[in-house]
Amino acid sequence: MPQYFPDFIAKTTHPIKSYSLYENRRWYKEKTSQIFNNFNNNYIDLWYGTPYYGKVNESGVLVIPNKDYLKYSAKHNLVSFDFVIQAFDEFIYFLQRATTQGKLSMRNVLGNFKVKRSFEDTENKYLNFAWSVVKSFNDYIVSNNKMVLNMESYVCEFLKYLELNPLGLFSYYSIFASYKTSVRASGLAIEFLAANHDSDVIKNRFFKNAEFYKYVQTAANFGFRINKNAPWMVIADLNSKPMQTGHTIKRINTTQTVDGYLPQNMIPNTQALFASHYNRCIAAAVVYLQEIMIYGYKEYQSNMLYLIDHNNVKYESLARYQKFNSGGGVTKRWARQLTIKSYKTPSSKYPASSVVEINDLRKLYGEKFWLTMMEKVLKKEYSVPNDKAYRSFKKKFEWNLNNAPLLFDVYTLLESFYSSTKIFGKSSRSPLWSESKKSLNPQKNNVMVPAGKEKPTISKIVTEFHTGY
Repeated sequence: MPQYFPDFIAKTTHPIKSYSLYENRRWYKEKTSQIFNNFNNNYIDLWYGTPYYGKVNESGVLVIPNKDYLKYSAKHNLVSFDFVIQAFDEFIYFLQRATTQGKLSMRNVLGNFKVKRSFEDTENKYLNFAWSVVKSFNDYIVSNNKMVLNMESYVCEFLKYLELNPLGLFSYYSIFASYKTSVRASGLAIEFLAANHDSDVIKNRFFKNAEFYKYVQTAANFGFRINKNAPWMVIADLNSKPMQTGHTIKRINTTQTVDGYLPQNMIPNTQALFASHYNRCIAAAVVYLQEIMIYGYKEYQSNMLYLIDHNNVKYESLARYQKFNSGGGVTKRWARQLTIKSYKTPSSKYPASSVVEINDLRKLYGEKFWLTMMEKVLKKEYSVPNDKAYRSFKKKFEWNLNNAPLLFDVYTLLESFYSSTKIFGKSSRSPLWSESKKSLNPQKNNVMVPAGKEKPTISKIVTEFHTGY
């Protein structure tokens, strides 16, 4: 049984002074490393070592699970990929058998081997957050009498709003990369407890358990690592032997070798896994940006203060319109809103309506428009200066946006320039998480990290101690 004193007690919200929090985090970081290394360093450190594990592919590009490949296991009440569910099922079977035979007594510590949390769907969570921001923005421009005449001016005012208000991150791309999105969003993590990762007190019952080493070793045998900062969470290790090439099963007088969990599920390697089971995060982020802004503009129109006459005459307000028109072409529909008979939309059921239909907005403002806005949002989030590097990137970005036959290169440029995920090992130059367990050494490589101390910056990963979520 690991013995240590004092117990782990750190918690960000605990009323202790900052130096005490720092010292407790330092003690936790050093002692837990020692505990694991004494028998098996089968852990993953998402605070200091590999914060983007499961969120990036082998090229360091942010990816999100393709929901078509996610399955629900009623037996274990979890959502994950087939190969993860299969490995977990065999892992639990082994734990239960060992418990029945009296070889393991961690059932109570591990919540009776019942899953409490697995895949976290970040899409709905993000859309709810983004909608709340856009609704606040709508209230702001209406209450401040901002001149918003069309979608272009709506987007311009919104970008100013992001600059003037300390909202933190807004794009799905940056939020997914940040601490605000758990590793559970990758579909690779499973938790036995629904506990706060920031509270170290509860972790003592794991590290001081006499059979903790059995739990760690058994997890390794089935291709899982233990989350060092939440030992009740197991995470599928895509680079492990049980996942990649296979493992042996010992029976009475026999030993059977089986294929890895990936090839058993028709996935030859990790490259194929990321190509089929994941999608590019930047592409989803642009789609979400488009939809949230279009629906935001639609909602804003219910309180619209300004309209455009499509006979090329602009009227800045209701009062100004009424002053120059006798009212022959104007009728009220809602408070502070007008119908202009000369205004027509391609597919509107009401050709005289001043309210633009959702589908019309999608046609009028296509993918290039939203890619341009996404670049501006990311520039703000990453606090990028207008230096030579940015000007060079912007020139390539605009050229590809206007001239490239496909927009694939535009997305790639955004991913490459606004990247917080390219953390490479010193020797292999491959993504950190794909290296062996004994050489988890982060190194910066042309990385830009979103501004703000809450993001897992490279310096934080290497030199600082985690102060909580």
